[in-house]
Amino acid sequence: MSKWIATALLFYAVLAHAASAPAAVAIAPATKEQRALLEAYQKRMVGAGQLRAKVTRKTLIGLLGTEKRAEGSLLLSKGRVRIDLKTAETNERQLLIVGSKKFWATTYPPVILKDAAIQVVTGPIKSKKSGSQGVLALLAKDGFLKSFTVSGVALAEGGEMSYYLQPKQDWVEAKRALLSLVPLKKGSKPNLADASQWAVGEMKIWDFQDNETTYFLKEVVIEKKSPADKEFEFTPPKNADVMPVGV
Repeated sequence: MSKWIATALLFYAVLAHAASAPAAVAIAPATKEQRALLEAYQKRMVGAGQLRAKVTRKTLIGLLGTEKRAEGSLLLSKGRVRIDLKTAETNERQLLIVGSKKFWATTYPPVILKDAAIQVVTGPIKSKKSGSQGVLALLAKDGFLKSFTVSGVALAEGGEMSYYLQPKQDWVEAKRALLSLVPLKKGSKPNLADASQWAVGEMKIWDFQDNETTYFLKEVVIEKKSPADKEFEFTPPKNADVMPVGV
């Protein structure tokens, strides 16, 4: 992913400063079986025609002591990404599309500013300095283990496994990350050797300023068929204020 996507993400979502460190949890080195499950699930995601899910994004704004939430949908297909979110309080819509060659990060104004211009940041996926940016490093077409290595695993009572990840390269704009897998059937004891019995439940990114952004996923569906190409295309509206970067 291009370094310019980082600029777009800052425009697209207010990345938050965490008010405090994450709550202490029991983190242990990943077992051979746990690592194998994560690798198998990555292979399933990368090889799928599409992954669809409902998503809630939570941002912690430590300087203001507030929390922001937005809800919407996630569509992933072979490195292409579409995240469409809306904030309930203001009805502000934020749309991020990462296509095969270009990306668009679009912010629609809240209802009270309905006459304001739509803001669009766009640019090429690749540049002279390429790298994975934030949550997109977890959704890259080559898989999250290309950018991250597993530093530990925490287990929850409901069977959820949270993998703590460290970036392999300093160009990854994340200080650390978390990816959790949850059993598809609540209360069940899924087989660690069968990735189809698991789904992504949470993705979290901490940047180098300890800003924190969390994506909660539910109703995750992985299918063989690919979505229409138009899902990853975008034409800015006539009243949009377009900012090209990386060109």
